[in-house]
Amino acid sequence: MKITTFGKKLIAFLAVFALLLGLTGCLDENDDKTVTLKEAQENVDAVLSKIIFDPTTRENVTSSFPLASKNSGYKDVVIEWSSSEEDIIAIEKNEEKGELTAKVTRPSTTDSRIPEGKDYVVVTLTVVAYQDAGTQRATGKKTIEFRVIAVDSQEATIANIKKAVLASSNDKDAKVYYETYARILMHVPGKSMIVSDGTQSIVVFGTFDETKYPVNALVKVKGDVYSYYGNIEFGSN
Repeated sequence: MKITTFGKKLIAFLAVFALLLGLTGCLDENDDKTVTLKEAQENVDAVLSKIIFDPTTRENVTSSFPLASKNSGYKDVVIEWSSSEEDIIAIEKNEEKGELTAKVTRPSTTDSRIPEGKDYVVVTLTVVAYQDAGTQRATGKKTIEFRVIAVDSQEATIANIKKAVLASSNDKDAKVYYETYARILMHVPGKSMIVSDGTQSIVVFGTFDETKYPVNALVKVKGDVYSYYGNIEFGSN
């Protein structure tokens, strides 16, 4: 059988057309990654089951600690946290790094929320996880209790705070828990802020939202104060 030039062109065209149809079908199949509601719920449950804390940590909280913001094995599951006592444990997010931190401010021993005969305040953190499955959403929730240990605090001027720390400078691990009122002089983005009460100024280590804590705002600062490479500062707790 003799095939004309036109026939050869037609056959070639049909072959290319069939190949394109095949590739399109493969692409469509690969792009269809929608999970079922059941699969999404299984993912959510798996993520929540992996969020655990050591009992010793939960029952003796004295400083800030990290929180899960994502599970690399379940990238489509969203994790959100909330706190029952935001003045004691606040949920802080580092937008640049995508990290979550439970920012701890230890209560005073005179706090009315301390159970009789105890030395801590119970704070409940609630973690909610969800994943969309088309127009539906799979959700789950988990609550975790933490005992934040109370601390005796002393209110003083910054000048007196520094004197107290210098007096204990022979002990390299010495820390003094103080609280004071001062105005914000400046921010060192992502690192600290400097405050002053008129007697002296001091560095407050940590990350602060400048819109919430603007320069010249009057703030109450409390936490461990210690000497860090010769500089006396409030620590990140």
